[in-house]
Amino acid sequence: VVLGLRRSIAERLGWIGRNDITIQDIHAATKAGEFRLSMTSATQSNSGASAYLGFLYAFAGDPDMLTMPMLDDPAVQDAMRSLLGQVDRSSGSSGWLKDAFLANPAAFDAMINYESAVIEANQDLVAAGEEPLYLIYPANGLAVADSPLGLINKGDAEKTAAFLGLQTYLLTPETQGRLSALGRRAGLIGLDATSADPAVWNPDWGIDLKREIAPVPTPAADVIAKALTLYQTELRKPSLTIWVLDVSGSMEGEPLGQMKAAMRLLLDPDAAALNLLQPSTRDITVILPFNHEALAATIVEGGAEADLATALARVEGLTASGGTDIYLAVAEALRLIEPMAADGTLQDYLPAIVAMTDGVSDTVNRDALYRQLADTPWAKGIPIHSIAFGLADEEQLKAISDATVARLFIAGDDIAKALRAAKGYN
Repeated sequence: VVLGLRRSIAERLGWIGRNDITIQDIHAATKAGEFRLSMTSATQSNSGASAYLGFLYAFAGDPDMLTMPMLDDPAVQDAMRSLLGQVDRSSGSSGWLKDAFLANPAAFDAMINYESAVIEANQDLVAAGEEPLYLIYPANGLAVADSPLGLINKGDAEKTAAFLGLQTYLLTPETQGRLSALGRRAGLIGLDATSADPAVWNPDWGIDLKREIAPVPTPAADVIAKALTLYQTELRKPSLTIWVLDVSGSMEGEPLGQMKAAMRLLLDPDAAALNLLQPSTRDITVILPFNHEALAATIVEGGAEADLATALARVEGLTASGGTDIYLAVAEALRLIEPMAADGTLQDYLPAIVAMTDGVSDTVNRDALYRQLADTPWAKGIPIHSIAFGLADEEQLKAISDATVARLFIAGDDIAKALRAAKGYN
């Protein structure tokens, strides 16, 4: 798991050719405004979790093993909170973060991601005539996403034979070579790339295959669990999330019931904790129902159970009626954010609008919304994610998401799963 940084920025910082850049150096550079940082969520993405645990090791002084007392250390927590506070873009998927970087290069300076994802990004950037990323392998707190292949043997001889056959195939020199050609490390503990193609493992991108890689060890399970809970409730950059909920007539019956059940995952403290979706004391959560007009918003600041219960009661009491105008509702969500953009407090949050709908929207306010996005600089930095279910017009929703470096989630028959995924993006 590496830092992929625009090469021009790495040159300006004097980081080209160095192997002594620490997590503390990265923290200091982001805090000084040298570059914008993006990474995936530690509670929703393996690369984010791996990087986060590496950061904790670095701030704890590079111990042999991360322990509970280290997680409780105020100095470690303050440093971690400060670093995560510099994150400009978050995501629940390593692949989506890479794709978003490629699709919107002006919106990103750097991303913490898998080495293989940065290699893939560079191949596409170079092919498009764009500036590549320079890979920084932190001198401390370096995490390796080593994913062993295993089988839980339940006495099924046929499945065991199939597993062993797959294992044998993956370990053949031919397959190992194909993996290496894709920018994946293969071999013993996944770190052997001695016969690598320099067009893939390009030294000009900062890749040094002769460098010894010493990853941080995996902590005990209870330490990981506590670290992830701390991330979600205390250490990550606070979220500002506006949930734009369709309550038009087409939502009557099962669709509305499914949406209410999905929102319980966020607003019921026990369900939220089970899915590592609980709000922090600094989060702002807004419930904004809509049909042919935007209805009154319910705003929760922090994660107090009484306030969450009030918001959940509002959701449970929603009824379906009227037409559908998602463009008007998203414009209202932006209006709610505008005061924070004006007073400068918006930069202290990871903002996102998440629109959930099962229908085809009226388009009378579509052009007005796109003009608002085009003419308002701060609005372009607000991801407008969409969750489509039922008969939702996916093209309408994708167009909104594409305009703001956001993602369309197709819920199918599992709105709750789509909601969990969407929340991982801020």
